[in-house]
Amino acid sequence: MAKKPQQPVKRHYSKHQVAKFEAQRKRQRIIFATGLSVIGIVLALVGIGVYKGWYVDQYKPMHTTVLTVGDTKYNVAYFVDALRHFTGGDSQYAYYFIDAVSERIQLNQLMVEKASEMGYTISDDEIDAAIEENSLTDVPAVRDIVRASLLTDKLKTEYFDPQVPQTAEQREALAMLLESENAASDVLAGIITDEEFAAKAAELSLESNTKTDSGSIGFKPAVP
Repeated sequence: MAKKPQQPVKRHYSKHQVAKFEAQRKRQRIIFATGLSVIGIVLALVGIGVYKGWYVDQYKPMHTTVLTVGDTKYNVAYFVDALRHFTGGDSQYAYYFIDAVSERIQLNQLMVEKASEMGYTISDDEIDAAIEENSLTDVPAVRDIVRASLLTDKLKTEYFDPQVPQTAEQREALAMLLESENAASDVLAGIITDEEFAAKAAELSLESNTKTDSGSIGFKPAVP
């Protein structure tokens, strides 16, 4: 004979018990709400601390624009990375490189823009390979430096070299250093041949090399 399923027993609470339960639930709601408020306040305070301590003191200054080339802006973090690259990380002499690095960043960007107009670019894969091969730090500033270096080589090989003769007529250049322009004019007035110039340079030049070498400063490409 199958057993009849048992019906759940309904519990009856007195008014006092019901009031007690309601009070407990109310306390739970208050504690929960207060806890969230406290957490919110703590997070807000932490956020303010982070803003004042990290954002204001560290993040914001490093992301302040210090250099603009055309439409491209460079912040402090970028400049520091470029400076670190060119100085080899030696902060002792970093100050003396600031102007040179600033100029290099500008020249690199202008070259990249102009080369792009001419159809010459460097791919990310080429940059990745150069960075890995030379064990460089992979940050935007260094990537741009590598890009400019590779682009310089490409422009020289593919654009400039074909336009420049591999050989050219050479002529020996002669020079002498005298005390003034008037003195130089007086000396040149009495010179007709190279031999005369060489003799005068050996006699009168105030600069040791041209005096010793009779005015010779080596062979230079002939001027058309």
